[in-house]
Amino acid sequence: MVITRALLAGGCLLILSTIAGAQETPAFRAGTGAADTLRSVNSLATLFDNSYNTYHWRASGILQTESNGLAVSVSDQFLSSIIRTERTFITDQQLFDLLLRETLTGDMRAVVHATSFLLSDDQSVNLSKLATETVYGGVSYRASPSLTVEPLIGFIADRQISPADEGITYSFSAAMDTTSYNGYRTSFTGLWRYDQMSPRRQETRNAGFVIDKTFFEQTRNYLSGFYNETRRDVYVPADPGVAQEYGVYYNIETRTESDLGVTDTLRYGLSRGVQFTLHGLADGTEVDRSMRYLYSPDPTRSPLPTTVNELRLESSAQLDYAPLDSTRGMIRIEYDERDEQHTLTNPGTSSPAFPSLLAEEERKNNQSRRTILAGNIASKFTAEAGATLSASASILRYDTPSLENDDDRDELRYLVSLTSYYRINRYLLFQLESDVTLMHLVYLASTRSASNTWNRVARLMPSLEYRPVDRFSTFNQFEVLANYTVYDYEFGSAPIQSFAYRQFSWQDSTALAVTGKIGASWFHNLKFYEQGEFQWDDFSERPVAYYEDKLYVATIWYAMHDGLLFSAGFRYFSQLRFSYKGADRFPDHFLRSVGPLTGIKWVVGSHTSFSIDGWYERQHQDGEPDQIFTTMTMNLFIHI
Repeated sequence: MVITRALLAGGCLLILSTIAGAQETPAFRAGTGAADTLRSVNSLATLFDNSYNTYHWRASGILQTESNGLAVSVSDQFLSSIIRTERTFITDQQLFDLLLRETLTGDMRAVVHATSFLLSDDQSVNLSKLATETVYGGVSYRASPSLTVEPLIGFIADRQISPADEGITYSFSAAMDTTSYNGYRTSFTGLWRYDQMSPRRQETRNAGFVIDKTFFEQTRNYLSGFYNETRRDVYVPADPGVAQEYGVYYNIETRTESDLGVTDTLRYGLSRGVQFTLHGLADGTEVDRSMRYLYSPDPTRSPLPTTVNELRLESSAQLDYAPLDSTRGMIRIEYDERDEQHTLTNPGTSSPAFPSLLAEEERKNNQSRRTILAGNIASKFTAEAGATLSASASILRYDTPSLENDDDRDELRYLVSLTSYYRINRYLLFQLESDVTLMHLVYLASTRSASNTWNRVARLMPSLEYRPVDRFSTFNQFEVLANYTVYDYEFGSAPIQSFAYRQFSWQDSTALAVTGKIGASWFHNLKFYEQGEFQWDDFSERPVAYYEDKLYVATIWYAMHDGLLFSAGFRYFSQLRFSYKGADRFPDHFLRSVGPLTGIKWVVGSHTSFSIDGWYERQHQDGEPDQIFTTMTMNLFIHI
């Protein structure tokens, strides 16, 4: 299956490249870079990587062109992954889209739109092979200089089980470009799509608008709203009672989701360098789920119809202050609410199981309220030094109305961070990052209060960059981190104790260009960390485990010319784990991975690039035979 999909994707990419080759393109310029992306307009790309027993391949092609009134837009994307264990698992996915527009008159175009989605996943138990193909035809009509409507009709084939469900599909879209009236800039988009595939149907409705108004200098209001509704019918295995009563192997689950929201943002310039912003959002979502067939003697044997309603409100006020070019500050207060309600529909059943099912659904109801106060100030003291101080405090209140749900809790969080830099001289730059995070989690019910915790994290990370000449640079970064998680109520016999985690790390990244064609680089990361049981009252710790991680990578490179680079090197990684007996520490486990690495980067011109990187490693672990692994990444990109 993976070979078939790969050939199909490769064929699509070949077709795209053939079409693109008919276009006039500027000559390649050796030594110039190409964008490293798989999502660029008019491009072909493939990416392959292999790590241990997992393989990934991604291929994509995108083309947009127009000639003699015919506009063509084609995209194809293929994804494949293979996991080799005692059993091989393969997942393939392909998405193809073709859009043709032919000009008929000045205001009308003929439209043909075809899409295809294929999924094959042998890890899934049910619905492991899915496919959807659609073909539309119709017109696109510009009813006015700013309004375009597009009615389409077509055919759809959707396969979740064999044979595929087929039927007629309808689509109508409308778009109003940005127009201006008395200073108000407005735009609108809308779409309705209906798929009739007996015995299933699907429907999509969405609409959105934007109203933008600039009243005077530095004062602007941005209002937007949206409505989305989707209905999907999905096959699910039928309950034995349903299968016997209705003579079906699969039941049909209908899921309908509707979402209505509006957001408004007002930015008001109080004075030069001072701006005030108000923001608000209201969003309501409803999700209905139901089964097509219910077992008449006892409908509770199948999932009963449910409805989930969610109301979300957000509001914030922010003041930005920039009195000088060298100093900026901000303070913001935010208040958010979310209310989620679950209900269960009674389809006329008197089953004794219904009350318990209803209670279980109502147990999911919850309400949350979050308040945030945040601010920062950034200042550039001199041309060589500056700092930024940020701080925030927030509290979350999470409530569950049901007496059977004891998940009610409050979360209090504080965060303070300081970032600064100082250029000592033209060659030496010093930077310092530090932050402290405090979080208190409190469960309100006595049944959960044993899980109340304080989490305190402190981090200090200085770094030094030294660049005496253009051909040599070295960057060293150090980090000290301490993480303490302390339970409010702790007993000696409790299965979980308060714990501490402390870490020190050092990274060094050095690069040297010996000549314009030959160079070398060095990277190492040393990390030492300790875990242990902790007592906050007397700030004492009983260490449990200690680790030493060491990673070294040395590389030399050779540039044959501006667009071709070869590299080779050596990679070493080790982890030494220690255990404790009392205060004595002794080695417990050792892991080592050693091997060469190599890479090729070839930039053909401004349109094409190719790279391949990989390494070979021999892995050794205590008590196990040595293992050999290879890792490789290959990337080809063509910008048309």
